[in-house]
Amino acid sequence: MHITLTEKQYRCLIKTMDAGSGIYETLGDEVSEEYEKQSAEIGELNDYLLTFAPAFGAGDMVEDFMGSIIINDQLSEEWLEAEDEYENNVFWNELEMRLGQRDYERTITKADKKETAEHPGRYSNRIDEIYKAWGKEFKENGIERLGIIEK
Repeated sequence: MHITLTEKQYRCLIKTMDAGSGIYETLGDEVSEEYEKQSAEIGELNDYLLTFAPAFGAGDMVEDFMGSIIINDQLSEEWLEAEDEYENNVFWNELEMRLGQRDYERTITKADKKETAEHPGRYSNRIDEIYKAWGKEFKENGIERLGIIEK
């Protein structure tokens, strides 16, 4: 098999591989040995693909570090900025969804139960209102008004 890529496609592939490699590396370090194995395989593929950077006219994306071709500092910084933005977005999304689901369960109505019985595994449409309320709260106040209520 032979794959032909343009310089633009190669650059995109390298950025994608770097992001994926970073994610699996984190999962391998913190979650399980299975992710660690996958991280090693992805890392090997990433290393291999980086050796083609000069041939694709993308030598500016890489540098030599102790005999290995790696992503250069500028690209690494770009990835770290994108990763920070991604993690921030995931945080707010997860918080909105988890609190929304909690509040939905606390306030479930007969109509909700009927709707969920008709569509197993799904919440009623009312949950969207709860998500929107939490989204508005976070947009306006961040976590400032969140706290633990002593019982």
